[in-house]
Amino acid sequence: MNGSPWGGSEELWFATAKLALKQKHTVSVIYRFWGDQEHDNIKSLRALGAKIIYRDMDLCVSKKHKWYEKARLLLKFKLNIILPPRPDLITQLSYAALIPNQIDVVCFSQSATFDLALSEKYLDLITQINAPYFIISPGNKDFGYSLNTFQRKNAKTIISKAKTMFFVSKNNHKFAEHQLAASIDNYAITANSLNIDNLTICPYPTNLEDTVFVSVARLDITTKEIALQIKCFAEEVWRMRKWKYLIYGSGPDKDYLQDLISYYGLKDKVFLCGFAEDIRAVWNKGHILLQPSIAEGTPLSLQEAMFCGRPAVVTDIAGNTELIKEGINGFVAAGPIYNALSEALERAYLHRHLWEDMGRAGHKSAIKNINTRPEVDLLKALIN
Repeated sequence: MNGSPWGGSEELWFATAKLALKQKHTVSVIYRFWGDQEHDNIKSLRALGAKIIYRDMDLCVSKKHKWYEKARLLLKFKLNIILPPRPDLITQLSYAALIPNQIDVVCFSQSATFDLALSEKYLDLITQINAPYFIISPGNKDFGYSLNTFQRKNAKTIISKAKTMFFVSKNNHKFAEHQLAASIDNYAITANSLNIDNLTICPYPTNLEDTVFVSVARLDITTKEIALQIKCFAEEVWRMRKWKYLIYGSGPDKDYLQDLISYYGLKDKVFLCGFAEDIRAVWNKGHILLQPSIAEGTPLSLQEAMFCGRPAVVTDIAGNTELIKEGINGFVAAGPIYNALSEALERAYLHRHLWEDMGRAGHKSAIKNINTRPEVDLLKALIN
């Protein structure tokens, strides 16, 4: 990951941009430079001929605006395009000077459903775009997130003018309408692009002394409740059991989670393993996925686990329960709260003799229901 956040939302626009380049379209990408190195995927787009435009780090006014700190993809097919990814922060520049006279198509990839509505300058920007535009909504936050009257008005205008708003789960679409208190009719359901080629089941690890729980997630407790998941394992009942909890990923709360592991005396049980380069290697030694989502679309880690033949414990958030059915291919916690997570974890453990069969059921469901190449349909929609 080279120090950069990269997940399902990035994979979708990245795969779409890559496909567009291979079809000889012209692609420009605006992206925030996150660390000391350029992300390998950005390098690959550049090598294919994409124009990469990094936003100025000095324009980032505050780390609290995490929802803005995501990639913005701008696709067009004849002319180059340069647009500010965070127009609310670019106060000294004229939008008219930044936007070419002719644009074929624009695709905004958001972090959360209503990012474009958070500032009136997004509306100003869209007003100046004399071209069709599409919006990708890769996820939403079901808890502690609301829009004020101004933002809801902005959202209704921006969404109504879009050709299509893409959601990655049916539940995301339904909840967006709830938050907006209005229908969103110009929508389509897509999926996050999978970063896995081999879709066969990984051999189930039967020779391990410990039960191995796995999370694959960005270490950000505003979107994944990894902290409470760790707390669940600090309960006395777990002190007497043979288990390990492997957490793969990076993010801003890594140090806090490491301190929490030490605080609960779990340094020999819970491990922060860093970024997983090979997801199948992860599941060759893991029995079940723990997905304590707070904000979600349809998580890549869950889809990957299903294709690898593993069950999951998920929260009843967004697309999680569109994939996981209680007692069939996993277990569902009512929400990202301590009691619900603890109860679901205990329920799963007491049925661990069924996990291998549940994993097979999940794999069968994944093969049947998950679109592994959503970028094909997305690019077709943009071109048409």
